Amino acid sequence: MPLLSRISNPSIAFTTQTFFNILSLGLFILINYKIAYQNSQETSVISFNRLFLGSILAFVSLLIAQIIFKWIEIHLFHLSGFSENTNLLLEISRKYPFYIIGIIFTAPVLEELVFRKVLFGNMSDFISPNLAAAFSSLLFSFAHHDGHFIIYFVLGLILCFTYHKTQSILAPIFAHIGMNIVILAFAL
Repeated sequence: MPLLSRISNPSIAFTTQTFFNILSLGLFILINYKIAYQNSQETSVISFNRLFLGSILAFVSLLIAQIIFKWIEIHLFHLSGFSENTNLLLEISRKYPFYIIGIIFTAPVLEELVFRKVLFGNMSDFISPNLAAAFSSLLFSFAHHDGHFIIYFVLGLILCFTYHKTQSILAPIFAHIGMNIVILAFAL
């Protein structure tokens, strides 16, 4: 990112960033499936029905949690409903529509592989899954750094729970992608 900020033409900068995001995504997926490491969250092969149901339930839970915890942040903690992170991504997407690829696909997949599979999944092998979920979700909320820590923390917990219950990283990935699609659809 620091190197990309030196590019004076925003179109070239965001195109380059999108390219590197897609390249990173491809490398993460390749590494994830070439190295057959499974953590304690992936103890069985998941059926299509379980994956589909888990993804849908997580997706709905994410949307409901966002509504509830946004209300709580606004009315109980008197925080702004404005999200700098979301607004910046939407602003970039309006000017450079190809950037939407990163918001819809690249970011959710990379975030799920890092925060759920690597952090939560691997830490669950050494500490309790509840503590691993809390730590992973805390880091997930800090990574979004726009002041809505409670919302992102709860979303992280839901995604950890989904991964734990379905025993597949695909369920939280699909739910996260779905949530980002809905947010973009309503905002653009």
